Amino acid sequence: MNKSIKLKVAESCQDDMNKNLIRIDSRFMRTLELNVGDIIAIEGKRKALAIIDKAYPSDFGVEIIRMDSTLRKNAKVEIGDFAILFKPNIVEAEKVILKCEDNLNMKKLNYEFFKDKNLGKAFSQNDLINMIISSEKIEPKKISKKDITNELEKINPKILDNPFASDLIDGIYDDFSKINIVIGKFKIEFTKPSGFVSIGSKTTIEVK
Repeated sequence: MNKSIKLKVAESCQDDMNKNLIRIDSRFMRTLELNVGDIIAIEGKRKALAIIDKAYPSDFGVEIIRMDSTLRKNAKVEIGDFAILFKPNIVEAEKVILKCEDNLNMKKLNYEFFKDKNLGKAFSQNDLINMIISSEKIEPKKISKKDITNELEKINPKILDNPFASDLIDGIYDDFSKINIVIGKFKIEFTKPSGFVSIGSKTTIEVK
């Protein structure tokens, strides 16, 4: 029988959102005989799969699993619940059918693109997937740091006396040039075979 552990569910860090990634202390990885980058199974009211990574230093020794809202939905757990973690048995999928869950322009997506983005990742039927489809540079507004300084001075002249005023101005200036990220939301409608499957080079992908 596979080894298993039980950990308390905690929120994922912002940088890990939409990556199908969980983080746990390395000692729990050793217990499960798993390494960074391996696939791990998470069981709440439902079973889900994710890529495993090591905990952040602030979480060393803490008995938690950090996972984002999509993975929590897939495993049917809430923050503060306990989830069982174990090493899954996975086979490469022959076929996966996806359903688009939003009004995404399907011209932005081709099936090889989906496969490339998810190659090696593992799922099961009815899993939800959030995936970055594209990122586009927004043209920055024509504004200078001098303009920002003048506006701040109008609001409160004392702001500029603050030793961190230059950092504030730099931050406001940087906010005028951002990346617009398009995230597609999908559901795994069907897999062949059923059970835990991974996306491989020979997997056929269809999108409804």
